[in-house]
Amino acid sequence: MSTLFIGARHLHSPVLSVLHGFLVLEDAHGRSTFSGDRGPGLFGAPLVGYEADYSDEHPDHRGVVALQQRWGEIDGDAILASFRATLNSVRVSRLTYNVLTCNCNTVITTLILRAGLELPPPPALFLPGYGRPIL
Repeated sequence: MSTLFIGARHLHSPVLSVLHGFLVLEDAHGRSTFSGDRGPGLFGAPLVGYEADYSDEHPDHRGVVALQQRWGEIDGDAILASFRATLNSVRVSRLTYNVLTCNCNTVITTLILRAGLELPPPPALFLPGYGRPIL
């Protein structure tokens, strides 16, 4: 069985005071983080989803404002398969990143809902787009 956390961290931007939402799946293999980010380019940059090792070096591990366990004793294999399928759907949809409306917080909302989980309250304030699925 696995545990799923929802978190928020500073955006690492000197201009914006909004937060970056992410999910952390903890299972027998370790901890993985899932979210979305802006792809390459300034204008019209794509929204890209990601799965990565939740290590000390990963940006989601730095500047954390909140990291809350929201789902315990879940089927980690089923959640992982759902998250990967959803991230692939985000990729092929070719959505354009927008800091307020199509961003990491809409990605995590979509991941949660498509996995059949109940959407919890946001882990912190200033998560624009949270609660709004993109697929």
